[in-house]
Amino acid sequence: MNMNDTIDLSGISADKVYRIRRSKKNGKLISYNEYGKVIIIKNWKSLHVGYGKVVSFENRENCILATMKNVPYDFYEEYNEKTGEVEAVPYEELTRILQELGFTHEYKEDIDKDNIFDVWANLNSGVLITIETWNQDGERDYNSVKCYVPVSGCGFGMRNSSGFSYGTSYLSCFNIVHNTRDFPLRDCLAFNNGSMDWHGYTPSLWHYGEGHDINYAKALAKIRKFADPDIGERFNMQLDESFAAYAKNGYTAD
Repeated sequence: MNMNDTIDLSGISADKVYRIRRSKKNGKLISYNEYGKVIIIKNWKSLHVGYGKVVSFENRENCILATMKNVPYDFYEEYNEKTGEVEAVPYEELTRILQELGFTHEYKEDIDKDNIFDVWANLNSGVLITIETWNQDGERDYNSVKCYVPVSGCGFGMRNSSGFSYGTSYLSCFNIVHNTRDFPLRDCLAFNNGSMDWHGYTPSLWHYGEGHDINYAKALAKIRKFADPDIGERFNMQLDESFAAYAKNGYTAD
């Protein structure tokens, strides 16, 4: 069956994006429709873990046989039990996804010769994302992808599956490297309900390359080098108060 138009039989559609995972049973790539019916991907050898759209399909009693194509859509990371390697979204693809979601690049710093610390922000939603790559011994991976999401003064139930790290009634931080949902980034962004107000909270702008003895004031001062230098005021981070508090504890940005 060819899919030139939108088709939604047994919950499968040419317009939908499906998470493509590696089967723990045989290592082949599979997916599932919204009703939990397995999608057997006929051309799985030409695809990679991540996301895809259906090109054509055959509906069977116990499964759906489909030809699919990969599309950039969200963050993903998965451990390949067969090879012992991590399969993660390439950094270049992740940057395209962030741009499509309305984020702008704010800051970049080398952690070492193979890794970077990066900051992206959505100036219309108040969401800020920090990225630490982890490219070691042939692996191309992420140490963290932290997503800071402001909310309008209301708490919400957190689950381990969301990658939730910490939060308040006004701001929550997710490390989506630890998010086990099908659409980690988009699910976290959906928690934002219109607020851009951080209520004086600030992001963690240090990275693993700085070790354990961190000068928190100096790390926060990186925000002065952002592409949008007024972001602290725009998001109501109350930076002067934060720097003053750090100074009382012996941390200065100089």
